Amino acid sequence: MGDHSRQTLSGRTARSNPSSAAAGGKPWRYAPRRTTAPVVADWVSAGQAGSFASVPVYGVGVVRGLRMHPVLADNLLAAAVAVFLLAGAAVRGGELGDRPGAFGLVLAAVGAAPLLVRRRFPIGSLLAVTALMGAFYLCGFRATLGQPGILIAAYTVWARYPASKAWPSSALAMAAYEATMIAGGASHPVGDSVIALLQASATILIGHSAHVRANRLRATAERADRAEREIELEAQQAVA
Repeated sequence: MGDHSRQTLSGRTARSNPSSAAAGGKPWRYAPRRTTAPVVADWVSAGQAGSFASVPVYGVGVVRGLRMHPVLADNLLAAAVAVFLLAGAAVRGGELGDRPGAFGLVLAAVGAAPLLVRRRFPIGSLLAVTALMGAFYLCGFRATLGQPGILIAAYTVWARYPASKAWPSSALAMAAYEATMIAGGASHPVGDSVIALLQASATILIGHSAHVRANRLRATAERADRAEREIELEAQQAVA
């Protein structure tokens, strides 16, 4: 057996048996396994093609950062919606690419402004987005890519309030959307109405589910906090 083999064997023995390492004069220490995710090259070379758990997901940090800065998140969201509305703005009866004048573009971009305060004033933001959207249609313009602003505002209302409080403003927004779209001379009123109804239903379902989940998590946290206080009280009474 060569020197290298003896060193390898002795090293393995030392790691598996703390007493043998201590007898050699060197204290034994536990070496923890690497907990950081390996790089992609190591992941592929290790043959873990079916395991994505070891690949770092950098998007989680971005989402966490946006949650810590809600004002920044709303600013980015409003800007994205404004760009979306600008891209889809068209003249009455036109298609994607039939650009309106400067007034139409400004009115389309302003339609995303209420989303800046959607967390502070959910219902007010929904009503403001609805009013601006109605003005956009009544002035003879068309949103060929849809109106994501009203869906985002409606989601915020349903995620914040129970159904009894979220229904009135949502019904008013839906009725105003239908009325102004038809009055503005929609090219396909039936198809647009069906699409709007499906989008509204999905938005309400997702928003209400988020509200229910938040209430459950809040109730679970309250029960855990109450149980912890009871345990501390019992411990103090036992010591006394």
